[in-house]
Amino acid sequence: MTAPRRRLIVKELREQCHVSQRRASRALDLPRSSLRYAPVLRDEQAALARRIEELAGAHPRYGYRRIWALLDREGWSVNKKAVRRIWRQSGLKLAKPQAVPKPRRPHGQDRNACHLRPSRGNDDIWT
Repeated sequence: MTAPRRRLIVKELREQCHVSQRRASRALDLPRSSLRYAPVLRDEQAALARRIEELAGAHPRYGYRRIWALLDREGWSVNKKAVRRIWRQSGLKLAKPQAVPKPRRPHGQDRNACHLRPSRGNDDIWT
C-alpha cells in the first residue's frame, strides 16, 4: 500500500471514529512520522517532465536512456531512474519503425511459376 493511501485511510478513520492521530496510527501499526509527511511537488519536477515530453515528441525513436543523455548534455542534474519513472508516468513509448511493403508481382509472374519451370520427369512437380 502506498504512503498517500495510508495517510488517506488514517484521515478517514480519524474523522469517522473521532480519535487522535496517535491512537489511529497505533491501531493501524503505522509510524506517525509517515502520516505527518506532506509531499511537496516541486516546479523543477514539472519542468523536467515537460522537457522529457518535448524531447520524446521531437525524437519519437529515442528511448528514456537516450532522452536522459540529451538531458545530461543540456545540464539537467537528473538520475536515469528518475527519467524512467517520469517516462512511464507520462505514458511514453517508442514508435515502432514502419514496415516497408515488398513490391508484389502479378499472379503467375514469379520466377518459380509453373509455366516457366515445366516438369523434367515423372512426379517432378507434385504441388
